Amino acid sequence: MIALNKISKKITPFIPFVIILFSIWLITIILMSGKWYYSWQFKKNNTLETLTWTTRNGEKMEYDEEDLVEIRDAIVEYLFNRRDTMQVEIDGHEFFSYQALEHMRLVRNLMNRWTIITIVLVILIIPWIICFIKNPKEYLSDLFKPTYITYAVIAGVLIVLGIMMLINFDWTFTWFHHILFPKPSEFEDAFFTPTSNYEVDNNNPYINNLMLVTVLSIEVFMDAAWIIVGFVVAILITLFVLTFINKKKKMA
Repeated sequence: MIALNKISKKITPFIPFVIILFSIWLITIILMSGKWYYSWQFKKNNTLETLTWTTRNGEKMEYDEEDLVEIRDAIVEYLFNRRDTMQVEIDGHEFFSYQALEHMRLVRNLMNRWTIITIVLVILIIPWIICFIKNPKEYLSDLFKPTYITYAVIAGVLIVLGIMMLINFDWTFTWFHHILFPKPSEFEDAFFTPTSNYEVDNNNPYINNLMLVTVLSIEVFMDAAWIIVGFVVAILITLFVLTFINKKKKMA
């Protein structure tokens, strides 16, 4: 037990960082896996109406609620490794462009790696969790200083990020993608225009390269970003208050 306590004490300074990483991962997973979230966004943004388009052959393409549900389910199931492809066929025609499928493949890979890293970090702090359960007051006290420092830095970053989002969300969104997709080809595939980066799409009159960003519009990500920021801020405040109160009681 003495050895476990020593290990836990050394882990303590990293706990606030792990809590934040886990919190961001958790709320992101909840939103990405929540079919309710997509349905709410589709209704809020009138997505079904915006999906109507005309092919280069002059054929009008329209979709209904059942199609939108099938598209939503395909996105969620693909992102969480429950199907091999995100492609959906509606009335005999593929819905997503090859560029969209390539981009979402990269997104899924990122999520898988992030999940693995988060799980590994949580496993590594198991000794600390055990000691915390046995003696919460002592470990809350030890958490006060690292929590104050870590959260002050993170709160500053969140404030700056929030201001950036308010001033110019598109620029912030683009900057964020540069970090996620450092390779030029991967970054280019993250942004969609009527002309695809792949000829296989441009040669198919029934492929609209804007379908992915029409279904998953900028509003979907803006709302998700604010929910994530709000959730993380609530976690920051809660843990800081707990450690502060515990510190005061110990000093009294």
